[in-house]
Amino acid sequence: MAKIQNTFKHIEEEKEIKIPTKRGFWRNLAEWDFTIDQDFLFRIMPYVLYVSFFGIIYIANRHYTERVVREVTQLRQEVEEYQIDYHALQTRYVYDSRRQIVAKKAERLGLKEREKPLVRISE
Repeated sequence: MAKIQNTFKHIEEEKEIKIPTKRGFWRNLAEWDFTIDQDFLFRIMPYVLYVSFFGIIYIANRHYTERVVREVTQLRQEVEEYQIDYHALQTRYVYDSRRQIVAKKAERLGLKEREKPLVRISE
């Protein structure tokens, strides 16, 4: 009779058992293949577009903010100038509305101040 061999066991014995070795991050990075194929490019395209979109929004927001800050600074300076003008006009108005100043200006026009008090007419 012919001897029957167990081929499955025979193949298993021939396999070498590989023990995984620890490799560092830098070694993996040094051995990494940096070629970019078309499939990889199409896979990462949505992520690149996503990051680019938010980058453009970030830059636009930055420009808008700087423009608004410049406008606010300019408006503050204008408000300060208008406040100075307002206080100067108010001071001048208060000075010009004093009784003596009004009387002097009225005399130039030929008007005189009443000496007698006003009389109230009642029915």
